Amino acid sequence: MKNGIKILLILVAVGAIAGLVIAYICKNKCGCDEDEDFFDEDDDFDLDEDLKATEREYVNLKKDAEEVVDKVKDVVADKVDKAKDKAKDVVDDIKDALD
Repeated sequence: MKNGIKILLILVAVGAIAGLVIAYICKNKCGCDEDEDFFDEDDDFDLDEDLKATEREYVNLKKDAEEVVDKVKDVVADKVDKAKDKAKDVVDDIKDALD
């Protein structure tokens, strides 16, 4: 049993080392420098042209927020009125039951 565990651990270690060697070889196989791809002079775009302030459409967040607040107030007021009505109905039912 102990010999089997030792053999298994040795095989796992050898496999890990072989995997690391293969990964290292594959990584360096292309022989190209990755930084060269980032500095191409052939890029035909101009960020200044693409980001003109006159073409942007801005959203007025304050106005939208005020509209949302008004809608929330209306919904809450409706829910409170419904809750009051239900509470009054329950109180009336309890009074009727006690009489």
